[in-house]
Amino acid sequence: HTKLAEVKGHQNWVKVSGEYLTFPGGGTQFKHGALHYIDFIQQIMPDIAWGKRSRVVLDVGCGVASFGGFLFDRDVLTMSLAPKDEHEAQVQFALERGIPAISAVMGTKRLPFPGRVFDIVHCARCRVPWHIEGGKLLLELNRLLRPGGYFVWSATPVYQKLPEDVGIWEEMKKLTKSICWELVTVNKDKVNGVGVAIYHKPTTNECYEQRSANQPPVCSESDDPNAAWNVPLQACLHKVPVGESER
Repeated sequence: HTKLAEVKGHQNWVKVSGEYLTFPGGGTQFKHGALHYIDFIQQIMPDIAWGKRSRVVLDVGCGVASFGGFLFDRDVLTMSLAPKDEHEAQVQFALERGIPAISAVMGTKRLPFPGRVFDIVHCARCRVPWHIEGGKLLLELNRLLRPGGYFVWSATPVYQKLPEDVGIWEEMKKLTKSICWELVTVNKDKVNGVGVAIYHKPTTNECYEQRSANQPPVCSESDDPNAAWNVPLQACLHKVPVGESER
C-alpha cells in the first residue's frame, strides 16, 4: 500500500500520513481534486444536475474511487468498477472506505447489473478500448444507461493529438453515431489540463429505426437486457422500451 503511494503520489490520490493512508481526492485526470472536476462536468453540461437529475453513476476504471467518493458530497451514489492491474486491486481502497465498488473487468461478459439502471457512466482514462470488436464494450454501456443518460469520457483521445489518440477518436465518432449517441459537448478543463466529451443516449427508438445501415444490429426480441449473470457480450443494440410499465 505504501509503495503505491510512492508510485502514484504525484497524482494526488493517495498519500502516506503517519500510520495512515489518506485520499486527498486527486486522480490521473483530476490532480487538483475530484470536486473541481465534478463541478466542471456540471458546468459544461448543466442538464447533468448532480443529485437531482443524475443520482446513480457507474465509474469504469475508478482507481481508488476518488470520483465516486466525492460524488457523495453531491448526493450521488456511484458504483466504482476497476480491474486488478499492475497496482494490484486499487478498488480495495474504495471498499475499505465504505464506497460501493466491484473488482471486475470489461471483457467478454456482461457486467452484473440489469439494464438501464445508471444515469451516467463515467470513464476518466479508464483504458477501455471501446471502439474494438464492433463496439461490444460501448454497447454494454448502452445497455446499462437509462434512456436520456450520459456517457462522460475524459480519456486522452478526447484532447490529445498523438496519432493513436486521433485514430481512436475517429473510430469513436463513427461508433457513437452508429448507436445514435449524440456528442453534446467537448470541453477542456484548464485547471487539470484534460478534455471531457459527453455523449447523450436517445430517449426514443426513432434514430435506431432511421439508420441507413443496421450496424450494429438491434438485439433480438429474445435478448433480455436485464439478464446479467454470465451472459456473453453481443455487438448488438438494445432498443429503448416503449411500454409504460417498463418506462
